[in-house]
Amino acid sequence: MKKQRLVIASIGLISAALIAGIGISVAWYASGNLLGVNPIVISFVGDKTIYAALPPENPEEEINYQTTLNFEEKNYRPVSSMFSQEWLGNFANKPVFRTGYQQVSHDNIDSYTKGEKITLDEDGYFSKELYIFSEYNVVVTLDAENTSFLPDEKANKEKANSMSKDAAKREEILNDLNNVTKSIRMSVLIPDEEDENHEDYQYYLIDPYKGNEETYFCGPLDTRDPDIEYYDCYYTENDTKEYFFGEYNDESKLVYSEPLEEDTPLVGRVDKFNAKHRRDTRIVDIEASEANGLVRGKEQSLTLKEADISLDEGYTDGVRIKLKAFEKKKIVLSMYLEGWDKDNIGYTEKGEFTANIQFKIGEENF
Repeated sequence: MKKQRLVIASIGLISAALIAGIGISVAWYASGNLLGVNPIVISFVGDKTIYAALPPENPEEEINYQTTLNFEEKNYRPVSSMFSQEWLGNFANKPVFRTGYQQVSHDNIDSYTKGEKITLDEDGYFSKELYIFSEYNVVVTLDAENTSFLPDEKANKEKANSMSKDAAKREEILNDLNNVTKSIRMSVLIPDEEDENHEDYQYYLIDPYKGNEETYFCGPLDTRDPDIEYYDCYYTENDTKEYFFGEYNDESKLVYSEPLEEDTPLVGRVDKFNAKHRRDTRIVDIEASEANGLVRGKEQSLTLKEADISLDEGYTDGVRIKLKAFEKKKIVLSMYLEGWDKDNIGYTEKGEFTANIQFKIGEENF
């Protein structure tokens, strides 16, 4: 099977805000923390018009193509694309996202690795099937130079002021709220359902604020009350070990330390990714584990620049949506907040932001 590549869409102006109650949101796996996104506008622009449409309710009806689509507000919560190779390997016609960890038991490995699958019926993320169409042979790509994700600083300031009377605390909250865009992801799936060989099956994933630090889908977590300040652990007859949550190839490859003689110090603010290791507990030694054959799940995403084939300086996996003249192309556009992104902490999920995403024609007459 050929390599699946990763992300896209054409979203106009978006404003997002978590509508959970006041208080620290410990983790993306906490139920009830919902992200409210204002109406989403999807549009395709360029010298040669590209049309878009939703599937008709009745399959026998004609597809009503437009240049702009609007979607109403719904509820969202942070999810993750971890274990995506499972559905990509089966050429699924929709992406599968997962929530985090709420009822963990070491007798059930899925409870602290895979978590639960989430569907649109439960809200959680944005995902729409779209048909796109052109009268020309073109390749559509992301317009990186005209795509932006920016915090709504005015709205976030008003929210921070309403959440605390303490000036220092308000500043901390405001910083978190303005970081909401850093864990946003967008994706597009080209399911290629009419070809049983799936020659054009592709999946693109974009991390607009991707930096040098990789996003790994595994590690220790503090999933409980933040006042506890310790990573989650489990007890056996002989010792205590920390849970190693998330996606990795084989639990038997984990190498644990000797029991710690004392608590490790907490450096910085406690959050789901930053807590103390408890005294008398064995913790996972990442370096030794990888030497033992551990492979950690890692997000395979594109930057905005990498996604734009016109700015593709030697990078070969930019977004390419091939449109043959007068033939419709089905895509699945998704948008979500990545729970394993280490910027997804504190009050971040309550932030409001604007997103301006555009597509353009990257190639003609292919």
